[in-house]
Amino acid sequence: MIRGWYKDQVVYYFSFEEKQLIVDLPAEGHPEIPLSEILVTFNINPGETGGGPASGFKTEMNSDQTHNVVQTIPTDDLYSPFWDVDIYDNADFDMVSDWPSAQAARLLVESAALVNCPVVHVQ
Repeated sequence: MIRGWYKDQVVYYFSFEEKQLIVDLPAEGHPEIPLSEILVTFNINPGETGGGPASGFKTEMNSDQTHNVVQTIPTDDLYSPFWDVDIYDNADFDMVSDWPSAQAARLLVESAALVNCPVVHVQ
């Protein structure tokens, strides 16, 4: 968090400058923004009553720990804070622990959303 000053008060805000994005400028048209993949799962799968984002991310019992997995982190050359969100079957939650295992999970929805969500901490 960055500390700043706004309307006579101290404020805290995120800086989205963790990694400079590399964008190839086409001869015509608009440049494409680099994307990174994220695989997520919810308490109730999309397509079921109350399913998808409204049901919340699935977490480990008595914990806030999800098994949502990003393809890249800021130290990776191809990192982007802009994510293409894919949703995997929550039945595969226990088997997902990293990118390869997430890719092996059954995909329910591809490109469900595009979000700007920078990685702010890596353990």
